[in-house]
Amino acid sequence: MERGRSATVTADEVLAVDGAVVAPGFIDSHSKSDAEPFRNGLLEPKIRQGITTEIVGQDGYSMAPFYRHKEFDRWSSILGGLKRGIDDDQWTWGSFGDYLEALDSLPLGPNIGALVGHGTVRFSAMGGGDDAPTDEDLEAMQSLVRDSIEEGAFGVSTGLVYTPQVHATTDELLALTRPLADVGMPLVSHIRSQGRGVWDAIDELYRVGAAYDIQVIHTHIQLSGPRQNGKADRVCSLMDTARERGIEVSANQHPYRAGSTKLSALLPPWLLALSTEELKSKLRDPVIRGKVAEDIKSWRLGDWENLAGLTGWDDVVVSSVSTATNHNLEGEAITDIAARRDEDPVDVICDLLLEESFEVEVLLHKLHEDDIITFLRDPRISVCTDGLFGDHPHPRTYGTYPRILEDFVRERNVLSLEEAVRKMTSLPAQTYALAKRGLVKEGFVADLVIFDPDTIRTRATYDDPTRYPVGITQVLVDGERVIADGDPTDVRPGSVLRGRSEP
Repeated sequence: MERGRSATVTADEVLAVDGAVVAPGFIDSHSKSDAEPFRNGLLEPKIRQGITTEIVGQDGYSMAPFYRHKEFDRWSSILGGLKRGIDDDQWTWGSFGDYLEALDSLPLGPNIGALVGHGTVRFSAMGGGDDAPTDEDLEAMQSLVRDSIEEGAFGVSTGLVYTPQVHATTDELLALTRPLADVGMPLVSHIRSQGRGVWDAIDELYRVGAAYDIQVIHTHIQLSGPRQNGKADRVCSLMDTARERGIEVSANQHPYRAGSTKLSALLPPWLLALSTEELKSKLRDPVIRGKVAEDIKSWRLGDWENLAGLTGWDDVVVSSVSTATNHNLEGEAITDIAARRDEDPVDVICDLLLEESFEVEVLLHKLHEDDIITFLRDPRISVCTDGLFGDHPHPRTYGTYPRILEDFVRERNVLSLEEAVRKMTSLPAQTYALAKRGLVKEGFVADLVIFDPDTIRTRATYDDPTRYPVGITQVLVDGERVIADGDPTDVRPGSVLRGRSEP
């Protein structure tokens, strides 16, 4: 804005920022807030860190389309804690549009846009088993994707380490993403491996992108386990090569050494392909538990992302459970629980899944700081939280964006302030084609965050992850203050964004 021009502008309210930074509202390019609005639409852990727009439906798990209500228990066990916030009797929708309308009826703090998930589409078309899809199944999945895009999805997500999409071949991915070519929307992929098979997994993602000339987003980009730690430069070089081939590729990341996922993701895929009752029965069987332990220890399933094997039981920490009975286990490593119960770690995870009806989340301490920094410095990689909600969540749910500004900007000078803000705002806005968002500019939506660059900091830690940050004084959504002088207001101006309406 030109010097002096503000004198000609009228406003209902004038905020004195006193040297603070006025930035576009932060955009969480990989959010797990799909169900939380049904419990509390403010999404306080997100809005308090300056996030004004969330992109949900990640890792292949969207809340819609869902047409197998007779198999709801099975679907619920697959989603685990991601479904937290939605009671069974609230799940009344079938189509993607119905889900967005259900969100629309809620008082929302931030804006929410959604991807349609591969796993959800696969389950709706053919259930949660490991069968190869027939031609009819593939046509049904394509139809569900097309319908969801028409009803407002911003693209397709997949999580190729999770049930049921873990069973998908590259040909299935190609069929699923074909509709994206017609609308110019992205495939957002948690690739098939971030550890031993990461290079083949990256190649698969780029081959899918090249097949139909679609944008691909390597979501929560990372390298897991000691074999791959320290090789982030090679990943960035592969991204360069892909772009030279004409593939539009970008990525996002969170800035923590620990990842987070469902405890059930540590089980081998042959077990997770069973029905809910069959799975419960198998998890009680000592023989099956022995097979699971051997699969993990010996890496005998070559195409399986063996998360427990990559991480080691010492670095698998329970972060959230659903019952008060096991609340005391939150924050404890599987090895510590096993020692106290005098059990094998596999017995511990099987017992916990049964006791908690599969609603258990864990932290996996598996990443290397050097790789985090290398990815942060890449101009194509935006910031995300990838944060699940819960009583003892990953600290990224409460602290991702302040941590970037405190640690990687102010303390360590990994990024300039301007570049950090770009990675949180205009870059994800461009990636997802969010119209008139991501910049402070005349004619753009007034999603804004005001923070003090000298005092902003996260207070969320692994031991105490639900503490709100400091240094963020005002957060505006569509020009209305949701955070005023550091505290929430009663205003809920957030809206549901729809991809087809975004030019």
